[in-house]
Order: sequence, then structure tokens, then C-alpha cells
Amino acid sequence: MSWLLKKFVSWVKSKLWQREIEISIVGLQNAGKSTLTGTLAHGGFDEDTIPTIGFNFRRMKKGKV
Repeated sequence: MSWLLKKFVSWVKSKLWQREIEISIVGLQNAGKSTLTGTLAHGGFDEDTIPTIGFNFRRMKKGKV
């Protein structure tokens, strides 16, 4: 039974990591959404993040995604 689970997980990984993925991050004010996206995009934390007015759109590449 575990081989079936391993096969399923590898199938899911092959589908996710070979394509472009769109992720929407939704949350309350001052929840850290811009900080999270900035950290993922740049690989580091920036203390001088100002409050976002409107929305942010970031395109990034991590590994094969």
C-alpha cells in the first residue's frame, strides 16, 4: 500500500514542478503578506516594507517552478 502512496506523491510532484503555478495570498491587514512574497521572491527579509496600497504582482522562479 505504501508503494501506491509513493507513486501518487511522485505523480503530484511531477505535475506541480514542471508547470507554472499561480498562488493568491489573501489575509487581513498587517498579516505579513507582502513580507512573505518579498522574502520568497528575493530570498531575504526586508525590514523597510511599507504598507501595500492596491495589490502586488510578483513573478518568480524557484527550482523548476
